[in-house]
Amino acid sequence: MERHFFFLRSQRHGKPVETYVSALKHIASQCAFGDLCDGLVRDRLVYGVRNDKLRNELLRDTELTLETVENRCFVAEMADARTKVLGHGPHSANDINVAGRSYQTSLHSQVPDSSIFKFIDNCFNCGGSHVPVCDRCPAFGK
Repeated sequence: MERHFFFLRSQRHGKPVETYVSALKHIASQCAFGDLCDGLVRDRLVYGVRNDKLRNELLRDTELTLETVENRCFVAEMADARTKVLGHGPHSANDINVAGRSYQTSLHSQVPDSSIFKFIDNCFNCGGSHVPVCDRCPAFGK
């Protein structure tokens, strides 16, 4: 029965890749796949990820490992989140959902968890390093 759940499992709407990978690995650990486990988790991750563009890119690569697929999925998810922050994605800049956390932001609001964003170096306002949100810059508005 666990194998049935494993092979039907896909990334759920609004859930981060990290949650999907965790669920796959948990279910796979109960399936006695043996040496095939990593390959089957990799394949299920590729087929079940919600990002169609990413899936197509992964299917073109013949040298995929589980680690490679996980990394590419995480990077794609972060890139999508950053694109949304910039306002060039399918959602507005006010809607952010990364790693299962939803944020409502505006240009002048603080982002609750700065660990999900890359710090910028040499800010053109203050010359320092901080999250790329205006009000995190000590020189903003001065």
